[in-house]
Amino acid sequence: MIFKRARKNRGSRQARSLTWVDVGCGKGAFTELLVAKSAPSSVCAIDPSDGQIATARRKLSAKQVEFSIGDAMALPYDVNRFDVAVMALVLFFVPDAHKGASEMVRVTKPGGMVASYTWDILPSGSPTQPLWEEMDALGKPAQRPPSADVSRYEALRALWAKLGIRRCRNSRTGRRANVCEFR
Repeated sequence: MIFKRARKNRGSRQARSLTWVDVGCGKGAFTELLVAKSAPSSVCAIDPSDGQIATARRKLSAKQVEFSIGDAMALPYDVNRFDVAVMALVLFFVPDAHKGASEMVRVTKPGGMVASYTWDILPSGSPTQPLWEEMDALGKPAQRPPSADVSRYEALRALWAKLGIRRCRNSRTGRRANVCEFR
């Protein structure tokens, strides 16, 4: 969905020259999909985990992709550097979701696209919910994401509105997933 809108909004010829940042790229699964579907001119993919980045580098060696270790709340990029900023299934793991979202906005060019999607994990929309419940039942409370509340569509929309982004499209895919695109 994000890829279709990026191509539609920029025109098919220009879509191939977009610059992207994938915040919280993990092992690079979304980055790989992004390269295959969008043919970007460049992608900066960032994650705080050395191990995740090492795996991503082994998995994807596309010349236009640069993997780096870093913090979503302090992105090491210049203001207005990217055409598109994406965060796939990560925002609720960022300790300060507002700071992470504001960093995405900061590094995106005026008129660019900022997009995120989350599972609606409250009260039981996470794929890991059964595991959490079993751990809790065993007396070993499972750690939940620090910003779980932002997985609710209303909270996500309010977060982006605080950052001055007014247009939000929401789609529900699968089991209670919020997909929002902000322009």
